[in-house]
Amino acid sequence: PVYETLSDRVQRILDKWRSKTKDYESIYREGVKIVEEINALSARQKELDLTDLEYSVLLILEKRFPQVNWLNDIKELTNVIKDKLFPGWTLQKTVMKEVERDIRRFLRKYVASYNIDLAEIDNLSRQIKDNFEEYGKN
Repeated sequence: PVYETLSDRVQRILDKWRSKTKDYESIYREGVKIVEEINALSARQKELDLTDLEYSVLLILEKRFPQVNWLNDIKELTNVIKDKLFPGWTLQKTVMKEVERDIRRFLRKYVASYNIDLAEIDNLSRQIKDNFEEYGKN
């Protein structure tokens, strides 16, 4: 998820290259931009001292609410959930539901402040849960 849009751009470059496009300079420039963006994201993650999981959640929330400083809130969320993330936790329906409930509880705190409706809570919750599944594997 952190590099989701970047991976789409890389795929587009690969498709261009495979289609025997003769504009190799354009392909190279796009590739360099992507590498620079990845490096900038990685540098920011290190600067903020966030794990991959925390940073992926930050990017989701910043995309929707760019004006908000989420760092402490994200640390709080991951601290609440981290004890539930054991090897194989995604196979346990009860634990999955608890994680989802904690994420939704976290998001509900911001309903009034940021005008979040139920559909958006569902969408953000799903995205964040997917990141916990991906990066919280242990």
